[in-house]
Amino acid sequence: MPTVEVVSFVLHLDARTRRLFASLRQPTLQWIPSMPGTPAVHKGRRPSRTARPSLWASLTRWAFVASALAGTGCNAHVNKFDASVRYVCPGQRVDIVWNVTGSAKFEVTPDVPGTVRGAVPSIGQTSFIPTQNTRASIRVTRSFGEPTGADIDFHMSGHESLAADLNDSPSCEGGVLTLKPQIRGFSPDMKAIVVTVQDGEQRELDVSRLDAAGRPITAHVGPGKTTDAFATLPVNGQWIFTARLGPGESCTNAPHVLTVYAYTGCTGGTK
Repeated sequence: MPTVEVVSFVLHLDARTRRLFASLRQPTLQWIPSMPGTPAVHKGRRPSRTARPSLWASLTRWAFVASALAGTGCNAHVNKFDASVRYVCPGQRVDIVWNVTGSAKFEVTPDVPGTVRGAVPSIGQTSFIPTQNTRASIRVTRSFGEPTGADIDFHMSGHESLAADLNDSPSCEGGVLTLKPQIRGFSPDMKAIVVTVQDGEQRELDVSRLDAAGRPITAHVGPGKTTDAFATLPVNGQWIFTARLGPGESCTNAPHVLTVYAYTGCTGGTK
C-alpha cells in the first residue's frame, strides 16, 4: 500500500527527511526586552508579510519533499525471471521468460552466438542452446530508483546435490526421519546414474523412488556406499530419504537437511 511505502522511506532516510522538513520552517524569533526609552530588538528577522516565503517557494519545497518520499516507488523490480530447466543435456534448448519493472538489459555468459543481448522489452522471452555451464543475467534500472537484477545458472550433466529439508513432507517416528523432496529443474533426459552421500558425511540413508510402473525401488547409501538403482529414472520427480537419528538427536531435534549426491548423465533425445 502507498502508506507503507512512504513510512518505510521516511524511516530509511530519517536524517535526510528531517533536513528537508527543517528547510520548510520559519526562523525562530527571539525577542529581547529593551530598556525604557529604547526600541525593542530581536534576533532573527522581524516577522512581517515580506519575511514569509513566497507561495511558489513553498510549493517547490513541498514538491521536492513529496518526490523524495515517493522515491521508493520508483525502484526497479524483477517480477519474474525463470527458465524451463536449470540442468541441461547437450543440445537441449532452454527457454527463459522475464517480467520486470524498469529498463532491462539481458546477457548470457559465456556468449552464445545468436542469443539476444543488450536492451530488451520489460516483458519478454528468449531461447538458446548452451554448450557449457552458462549464466543468464538480467539487469534493470529505473529513473530515480534503485537498480536490481537476477541470474540463472545452467549446468551440464555432472555431480549434483539433491537435498531435502524439514519443509519436504517430514515424518519422524521411532527414531527414524523421513523426508520427501520433489526435485525439479532437470532436463527430462537427465538420469541419476550413481547416487551416494557427500564426502565426509557419516550418516547412512535409505533412498526410495517409484519406477515407471509405480513399483518402489529402495537403495542404501552411506560413506563409501553408492547405488545405480535409479540410473534409468529421470532426476525430476519425488524422492524419499529415510535416516535413523544419531546420538543427541530426536524427533524434536532432528537434522534440518538430508542430502544425497547424484552423478548425472543424459540419455534419449534432446529438445
